[in-house]
Amino acid sequence: MTSAESKVLYEKRGEIAYIALNRPEKLNAIDNDVEEQLFQAWTLFREDPDVRLAILSGNGEKAFCAGADLHTHVDGWTGGGPDLGRKMLNRGFAGGITRGLHRTNKPIIAALHGKVMVNRVVPREDLMATVEDMAAKILRNPRIAVESAKETILEVVGRPLDDQLRIECLYGYSIMGDPQIVERRDSFLSQGDPVRKD
Repeated sequence: MTSAESKVLYEKRGEIAYIALNRPEKLNAIDNDVEEQLFQAWTLFREDPDVRLAILSGNGEKAFCAGADLHTHVDGWTGGGPDLGRKMLNRGFAGGITRGLHRTNKPIIAALHGKVMVNRVVPREDLMATVEDMAAKILRNPRIAVESAKETILEVVGRPLDDQLRIECLYGYSIMGDPQIVERRDSFLSQGDPVRKD
């Protein structure tokens, strides 16, 4: 998955996995090959204990990803009948990240460009530096805290508020005895309250 001919590129740099859609001539649309290569990439990311975070991007200037490549998917979908949903249920779309592999506790940052909906807009030439800065801010926190936060989010989605708060409490307090958390807590508490100037 690292050759230039690959439709999905996977590169590990330190604690970050860089996953890039590599079909710029098709606006990085997801065909059957991309689907399989994404599954391999998400699996590598999830199972590698040395990788803490992934950055997903799309090569080319026009678009991050146009979605499903209808030239390769429509025939299979329209002829799939009622069993298509059952077949897709476990794997979902985009290499399993919408089903099954989405349950990773590791953060994923999407470096999107082109026509997309986002929460922060930066010039194209600043995109990767901005995303890598976000990644660095996440990675400076204890791994157990980051993964506990992601696990909490995955567990509370769709639950009633009382359940959400109980789960957040359970997951949050369950990591408080971890040595890294104790060290950070003690460091924070040793600083004392800042002197307020009114």
